Amino acid sequence: LAARHTPAGSAHTGTARRLTAAEDALDAGDLDFARELAYEVLGDAVRPADRVRAWTVVVDASGQAMSEIADVFPEAVRDAGEAPGLLAPLHYRMSWHAWMVGGSAGRARDHAARAAGLAARAGDRRTEVLALTQQASLELFLGRPEAESTLAAALAAPHDAYAMSHHNGPIYLKHRFHLAHDQLDEARAELRTLVYTLRQRGSADCLSQCLIGLAQLEIQRGRCRQALSMARQSLRITERAGLSQGPAWYAVALAETAGGSLSQALAAAEAARRHSEDDDDRLFLPRALHAEGRIRLFGGESGRAAVLLRRTAELESAQGQGDPATRRWHADLAEALARSGAVDEAESVIDRARAQAARLGRAGVLAALDRAAAAV
Repeated sequence: LAARHTPAGSAHTGTARRLTAAEDALDAGDLDFARELAYEVLGDAVRPADRVRAWTVVVDASGQAMSEIADVFPEAVRDAGEAPGLLAPLHYRMSWHAWMVGGSAGRARDHAARAAGLAARAGDRRTEVLALTQQASLELFLGRPEAESTLAAALAAPHDAYAMSHHNGPIYLKHRFHLAHDQLDEARAELRTLVYTLRQRGSADCLSQCLIGLAQLEIQRGRCRQALSMARQSLRITERAGLSQGPAWYAVALAETAGGSLSQALAAAEAARRHSEDDDDRLFLPRALHAEGRIRLFGGESGRAAVLLRRTAELESAQGQGDPATRRWHADLAEALARSGAVDEAESVIDRARAQAARLGRAGVLAALDRAAAAV
């Protein structure tokens, strides 16, 4: 309303207000309104900073469906010119696009590192923290030794309140590092504090994603009723806000598998797969396939499970996964292969994953692989 009542002679003020309203709409989960306001700005804004800010709203409003906005980046980069402060947020988002749509963690890591460097030059600590977090996440996935030091740089002062409470920020990622080391209590402490903060003043997307993480953590702790509650809360939030539902259905599938009904778990996993395929989301699709494959394995459908879990392995390996603790599908694939008669292939999966896990000191992964080896 403020933007629409701004006098005609105050164009810059009106543009700034529309952009602020668009960003507020993103936080509230009103993605269509955010997108509409951003395109209004792009229709008449001439200042590069305003145009790039509008483009970032368009990108963020796409949610998991980043394949739909691939043509945005060339235009946005042209508008940014050579300004580090404008290029930094674009390279940060190009990192997500390279991972979610391009399926390359290596290229995504390079974009994140470039974004962090550009943001540091521009004095944009918020973008620097988010980019460093993304870089650390990708280095963890790739099994690179510098991941811990990159996360430490993101956690170091000066802090940015927005980035620190974001689901793509360093506090959330810190809990995932704890999980990789099987430190469940430490991971839960980090995540519960973050969820509490987000319930007070967070965006729908951030709260939904953190509830998904907490549901997965409660499953690992054997608290299945709490996990079901968290997963269902996440799904309700995504449905109300019109967010991409693939991740939430994935969490429901995991929780139903652990403490609910296998039939409901399978329906949820299939929904997660469909949503991820519709969004062309290569980040969550392999997780949805893993969830479905695991459920079918538990249900005695070894051959069907092996097909799904092979596809999981193909997607994750193509992305460059080097740390088996980040996505723990290896033992399930080996067991499905062994039960369906592909013993040599099962042994190969175990040997490769065991070598990676031993190098990185992933005791929990090694234990799961020992279980699978017994089935072989």
